Amino acid sequence: MARSRNNQAVTLDSNDLVIGLGRLRIITAADITAAGANITAGEIGAVKATAAVGEATVKEHKAGYPQQTDKTITEQTDFSIEFTPEEVGSANVYGLIDEVISQVNTGTVAYKQVELTFQRYDGTYTTIFSNHCAIASDLSISWDDDWSGIAFKAEWHYPSSYTNNLAFYPTTTTAAARSRDLMPLSEDVTDLAIGRAQVRIGNITAGSSTATTATDQPAGWDQTYSVGALASCSLSFNATYKDHYSGYPKKKDATMLESSDVKLEFEMEEFDTTMHTGIVTGTATKIFDILNDSLINDKSYYASAYVQWELVEGGSLAFWIPNGKFSSDLKYEPKDDWSAFPVVFTAEKQTGTNLIYRVDP
Repeated sequence: MARSRNNQAVTLDSNDLVIGLGRLRIITAADITAAGANITAGEIGAVKATAAVGEATVKEHKAGYPQQTDKTITEQTDFSIEFTPEEVGSANVYGLIDEVISQVNTGTVAYKQVELTFQRYDGTYTTIFSNHCAIASDLSISWDDDWSGIAFKAEWHYPSSYTNNLAFYPTTTTAAARSRDLMPLSEDVTDLAIGRAQVRIGNITAGSSTATTATDQPAGWDQTYSVGALASCSLSFNATYKDHYSGYPKKKDATMLESSDVKLEFEMEEFDTTMHTGIVTGTATKIFDILNDSLINDKSYYASAYVQWELVEGGSLAFWIPNGKFSSDLKYEPKDDWSAFPVVFTAEKQTGTNLIYRVDP
């Protein structure tokens, strides 16, 4: 018997194929349903990835022996839209970063409308619209020597006060041809991100916090405070939540930030870099020596940190951590290539300051 395409997964209609990333628009949440026309602002621009994700957990009933499933019902549903914008210097993306920082510092959640649009081969397009999403506080910024982005997650929460309270509203519109207006095009290429961060460290003290209440790097904190060449660098916002579900199937209708921390992690290539100023007499003056002293003599070292990523044409995304502690973990791993040693710096809150601030260089 010969092989037959009639028995294969052959395309039924090529016009139904989907290609291309989705266009994202985000504005303040509101009780509306119609997709497409509702969001005409909040363009996110160029993206590296987009996804609409629905997740359902089920409860199975089994009977007999051996047990066999005879009934399955949905127990809980969740929905989110995930996206990684590349134009991190834009006002809209800055706004999302500021939302995350506000949540980490205060626990306050601000809800958004989110619209994801993607096109089929023939131009017909589908819009996935959700009117009550929280921007998750789990965030990591880690750029390399390539076009980079920041991954966000917008999680739908059931809006009990809304008339229109579905997780999302899908709309498909017939079109005669594909349109670039529906694609995630660059709004401003000067906002694109590329390259590793510069890390500046100062106000180093041993045994106690830095006691600074500055909300930005002090005057004079220039590149001479830099720790030098880095093999990698990441700034992460780590959050855990206390979620509330109600009804059956369960739907998330409230969330509270339970705990949060901010970590700056980087791999230093220059093992002998001397820190600039703010060194307390009698303590180590190099991060390499600080880690050694911390582990050998059980000494705690604190400092202030400034981290700055440059955009493609000179703008910057920058953060200030008033007070943080160096981890005592050590890992020196020389190899047959340029070597580096990892440093973990965890923000610690003081009276009168936040864990972290986004600042304008």
